[in-house]
Amino acid sequence: MAPARQYPLWVIVLICWVSGGLALWLVDHFVTWHQLYLVMGSLMLIGVYATLSAKEPLIKSPSPKTLYEAIYEPFIEFFSRNNAWITLLLIIFIKWVMHLLWH
Repeated sequence: MAPARQYPLWVIVLICWVSGGLALWLVDHFVTWHQLYLVMGSLMLIGVYATLSAKEPLIKSPSPKTLYEAIYEPFIEFFSRNNAWITLLLIIFIKWVMHLLWH
């Protein structure tokens, strides 16, 4: 089931930059890193509560009956979306950077 609203990639990047900049500004002027992490962790609890209290959807999707439905159709559906290749390249780049940093 798709989310009710899907934001463009630039909106998500902008939100990350603004939140990161706000965190740096708060640490520079008002709080310590420890206090900021406590506040941000507390704010994350809102999302955890919303996730755990959300009801399951009434419509259940049927289980795939064939190998084609289970394996090929999800790939076809993914690559039919806008910016699918950019998303895949971003994931590969992130995994590559993580490999370089931790190995």
